[in-house]
Amino acid sequence: MAKARMLHKTISTSSQVNKLSLPARLLFTWAIAHADDDGRLRGDPEYIKATVVPMVRWSFKKIERYLEEMYQIGLIYLWTNPKTSEWFVEFINWKKYQSIKSDRYKPSYLPSFNGEDGFPYCVGIWSSSSSLSSFGSSRPLPPIMPILMLSTPLYKSCRILYNLFCS
Repeated sequence: MAKARMLHKTISTSSQVNKLSLPARLLFTWAIAHADDDGRLRGDPEYIKATVVPMVRWSFKKIERYLEEMYQIGLIYLWTNPKTSEWFVEFINWKKYQSIKSDRYKPSYLPSFNGEDGFPYCVGIWSSSSSLSSFGSSRPLPPIMPILMLSTPLYKSCRILYNLFCS
């Protein structure tokens, strides 16, 4: 992981970034410095708090909310490995704004959202309070299941993957 990262000047005029609340903007920009060379970092709130904002008095719930904001706006992928309950963050436009010299590049040890390691991940949220959390199932989903429930086929696909790999 690099010691420092560059922020592109367009971040201050980005319509996506400016849709975030001010604390979420701060977390987004500070998290960039902590991402590995592929734009990934662990996404659990405890890790984010300890690593990215250790001196800021935010609860884990607030950090969850800010990460959800970033995800909803399309700035990050936020997902979980259902087998281990580990959360991950990946910056969507990482390669567009970060250039890493090939002699300094270190591949990520964290999984890619695109499933380069072959394991299907489900995008998630922190609580199962959604009215869709038990859609089409006799048992409720754990709190790590999909937020991408806007289209029923996608939700059913994630439900099938969860049942195949996690039950």
